[in-house]
Amino acid sequence: MLALAGLITCYWVGTTMIRPLVAPYTAGLGAGGLQVAAVLAAQAVPAAVLAVPAGLVADRLGHRRLVARGSAVTVVGGLLLAAPGGIPAIVLGQAVIGAGGVAVWLGVQGWMIARAPGDTDADRDRRMSNWSVVVLVGQLAGPVVGGLLADLTGYRGAFFAFAAIALVGVVCARGMAELPRPAPADGEASVSVRGLLGSYRTAASLTRSPGMVLTLLVSFCAAGLLDLRTAFQPLYFHTLGLTPTVIGVVLSCGTAAGVVSRAALVPLLRRCRIGTVAVLTLVPGAAAVGGVAFVEDLWAVFLLAGIAGLSLGMAQPLTLRLTADVTDPRHHGVAIGLRLVANRTARWLDPLFFGAVLAVTSLPVALVCTALLVTGAALVAGRGLNRLPGADPRPGGPAAS
Repeated sequence: MLALAGLITCYWVGTTMIRPLVAPYTAGLGAGGLQVAAVLAAQAVPAAVLAVPAGLVADRLGHRRLVARGSAVTVVGGLLLAAPGGIPAIVLGQAVIGAGGVAVWLGVQGWMIARAPGDTDADRDRRMSNWSVVVLVGQLAGPVVGGLLADLTGYRGAFFAFAAIALVGVVCARGMAELPRPAPADGEASVSVRGLLGSYRTAASLTRSPGMVLTLLVSFCAAGLLDLRTAFQPLYFHTLGLTPTVIGVVLSCGTAAGVVSRAALVPLLRRCRIGTVAVLTLVPGAAAVGGVAFVEDLWAVFLLAGIAGLSLGMAQPLTLRLTADVTDPRHHGVAIGLRLVANRTARWLDPLFFGAVLAVTSLPVALVCTALLVTGAALVAGRGLNRLPGADPRPGGPAAS
């Protein structure tokens, strides 16, 4: 348990400490808006391609080996970011970090939704919620650590620190315990090139389920909003004259608010339809993230950060729970891979959409347009989820409305 907690903390401290730094660092090298967007998207593209076969590896070989190898890859990515190679080195470093990160987080999430002997749905929900609090601890510390290091040592010093934190994650990964996995079907016990390619067919079959499609849409929306908050809001805050340390504190305050909402997730799931919970997770968060464009006072920035954190803090355990509910345990790894594809797709489409709007309008307009687009998609997803069988958890409650 300590090894897993250490790994999760290292992963999220590292991830959230560098994400807000990449855009200002790249802009400081003379990159324009579209170039900054392309650099940010570079982390997500390889992850989107590799997530599904990585899920197959987790299903067949277990989570620990996948996590350890992914952690080692992120160390290399951090060193590339810190290298004096200009924008090409940043793009390559971002891509390597994305590939390693998807292996780490897919393995961890697979561990979180796996059922130990005798587990009930309530046991699984509590475990996901509890471990999600550990995620928030890492997310809380990361932006502040990154901002302080950038102010004290410069951006490249912060990137070297990321590589060191990732190395600690490698050590923690080797100490993880492996939960028992469902026995694979005949002919599915090994990993081969044919099997890895076949993982995409398995993923395609999973998307025939309306529940899986709607789960992916919710996850896509949440990831887009979170990335907007951590990658592009710092650009706006920079125009307000905020230092990297203050920006890090703002982002961490929003994350701290998410601790409260994650504690409330399990009671909400017992009392509300699943689609209603999804809307409560996304719509207020979108309003708060986009609403930053209308404020300049620091107290208002902190207030909106808190509202966004309260709302979006439920997203990760909610979409994990949905993923576990709509898929066979033998294919949980591939299903989580699909969910990560949705997340990483959001993280490369979001910068491209944002950068395109920014190129013809302004930073505030781009923030608002992106938030409105996510709001519309969230309302569609919530309505669809409420129409699924079993959407209402109350005894005798209707499955749809």
